[in-house]
Amino acid sequence: MRPFYRKDLFRDEIITSRPMEYVVKIEAEDMKFETLKMEKGQRITLNSEHYEVGIVILAGTANVEMEGFIAEDVGKRKDVFSGKPTVVYIPCESQFEIIAKGYGNLEIALCKSRAERKRKPFIVRPDEVKLKQKGVLNWQRQIHEIFVEDQGKKSGSLIIGETYGCPGPWATYPYEEDNRKAIFHFRVSPSQNKKVQVMRDANNPRAYFVHDHTTLLIQDTYISVSEVVESRIYYLWFKRI
Repeated sequence: MRPFYRKDLFRDEIITSRPMEYVVKIEAEDMKFETLKMEKGQRITLNSEHYEVGIVILAGTANVEMEGFIAEDVGKRKDVFSGKPTVVYIPCESQFEIIAKGYGNLEIALCKSRAERKRKPFIVRPDEVKLKQKGVLNWQRQIHEIFVEDQGKKSGSLIIGETYGCPGPWATYPYEEDNRKAIFHFRVSPSQNKKVQVMRDANNPRAYFVHDHTTLLIQDTYISVSEVVESRIYYLWFKRI
């Protein structure tokens, strides 16, 4: 006897794609931070408007296409704790498309800074990202320098980096002072363990409980991040030159 299938039930069973998650986390006067989560085959078309954009691939693989420019199969790491990033730069006043590739979910951070001049798109691949070790003993951290101030040909206003703290000690010591606005996006593994981030200035001492996916806009502060034992912390940060 031939098996009998109800086509309507079978159709419902094989539809597994979930809606993509596109979230505006912070929108300031001249900076903006968004996150995007997609499954394989999903695509989205965006316009950079008056922002230049650093597309940081947090996890997964993507194609990024813009007006004759194609960044194909960019992004190799399974999560932010698995190696150096791939970043695609998109200039202002540009329409671009992101297509999720590979096997796992695609996670992207869109770091946006207001720009006055349209530049050329480019890719920063993992082997072009500089790894720096800062601090010693109980105040160590590793930094991925992606867009830096002395790049010259690169972005017009964006500085982007990633920082990794070691379990247990302070991730940033001595305190780093910077009077520019900066946006910080945190990931914590295991995600149930929380951190304490201390923000200090002369007039307004503050402290935040930071957990997985916390995003903060910070200005005129000393920054120090304490680590929880047996847990790792990562933060993507960007600011304007």
